[in-house]
Formats: sequence, C-alpha cells, structure tokens
Amino acid sequence: MRRLAVLLGVAMLALVASCGGPAGQALWRDDFETVCGGSPCGWTQVAGPAGAVTWVETVPSEHGLELSGDGVAISRMAPGDEVIGSDPVIDSAGRPGVHAHVVARCDPGSTLTLIVTLQNVAGGPPMDVSGNATYPSSWDGTRTTFDLFPTDPSNAMAQFVDILGVVFHKQGPGLCEVDYVSLADQSVRFFE
Repeated sequence: MRRLAVLLGVAMLALVASCGGPAGQALWRDDFETVCGGSPCGWTQVAGPAGAVTWVETVPSEHGLELSGDGVAISRMAPGDEVIGSDPVIDSAGRPGVHAHVVARCDPGSTLTLIVTLQNVAGGPPMDVSGNATYPSSWDGTRTTFDLFPTDPSNAMAQFVDILGVVFHKQGPGLCEVDYVSLADQSVRFFE
C-alpha cells in the first residue's frame, strides 16, 4: 500500500511538472502596483503621443495604466529566465493554449488588444499570440477572460516554452485603463 502511495505521488508530480506550472497559478501576471520612477516597473510606452500613458488610481488603493487616445501602446518584457513548460499554442483539438485574465475598463468606442510574444520550443523565431475582449465602461472589478490566438497561422501547432513580452494596444477615442493582467496555459484555464 505504501509503495502504491509513493508511485501515485511521483505520478502526480510528473503530471504537474508537465503542465507548464503549478496547477492554479498564472504563468505571468502584473497588478501595476510595483512602481519604478513614478510608473509601473518594466512598462514602456511604445506608440502614441508622449504622455498618452499614465499611472492612475483605478479604484481606491488599486492602480493601473491609463491609455488615452487612438493608437497608444504599452509594452513590457516578461522575465524570460526560466522555462515554463512545453505547451501548445493551439492543441490538436484546436483549443488555444494561452488564456488571459484582464481587469480593465474602456470608454465606448475604444478597444484594447493584448499581444503576447512567446519563445518557440524549437528555438525558432519568437511567435505572437493576440486577443481582445469587450471591457466594461466603468470599474466593476470584472475579470475578463479570453483566449489568445497566433497572429501567424503557420505557428498554430507550435509549442512555447516562455513568455518574452506583453503589449497592450489601444484603438479608438477616449480612455482605457488596465488594472491587472495574468496569463495561463491550458493546464490552468480557470486560474486565480
């Protein structure tokens, strides 16, 4: 009986190790609360007029980034210091391999696209996956969940081993504010 318990424990550890990360944990996340020089650490405005991205209080005691105007984008290089597993971008059943949870709000007519750059398991060029969702126009704390799909269909069956970077691209008039983002693979579809 004891031997069976040890074998089951080893099997469970192998299963968790093969899933890209501990069950129930995001592969990467940011709550925009850690500040370096007056703005969230690691985030850089990469498109739009100067000053179109600001660090703001979204709700009492919570902070995020405000993107104002059309064509504004912010980028962050993710810490690419460890392999997170070998997970498919699109699996054999056609299911997306990368999922996002975002807490955000956008004025009517504005959209926010999330683009994630992944390291290819084969060592080839990095690949991008992207997705967007409809966000509420006021702060209600909703975590919007959506799938990210390859921007290049030829990468659909590739596998990734690390998240290299994250970009939010805003289009349309008015404002969008982002308070939280986390990414997960297929093994933790409904995480956090």
